[in-house]
Amino acid sequence: MDFKGFVDFFYLQDCVNEKEDSIIFWLKDDGFTGKVLPETVDEYVFWLNHNLEFVKRRNIRIQKAIKNK
Repeated sequence: MDFKGFVDFFYLQDCVNEKEDSIIFWLKDDGFTGKVLPETVDEYVFWLNHNLEFVKRRNIRIQKAIKNK
C-alpha cells in the first residue's frame, strides 16, 4: 500500500495537502524534529480545535462511505 492508499483506507484526507503527498501539521511544521504536544494554553486550544474539526470531517467521510456501500 502506498501513502495515498493509506490515507484513503484510514480516511485521513484532512491530514494531508490537496495533492495527498505531504502531511499537514497542526502545530508547527518542523519535519518531525520538534515538540509533539502543545506547550502553552494557546497552542493547546489551537491543537484541540483542529483535532475536533478533523474528527468531525473524518466521521462525515466515514458515514458517506458506509452509505455508498
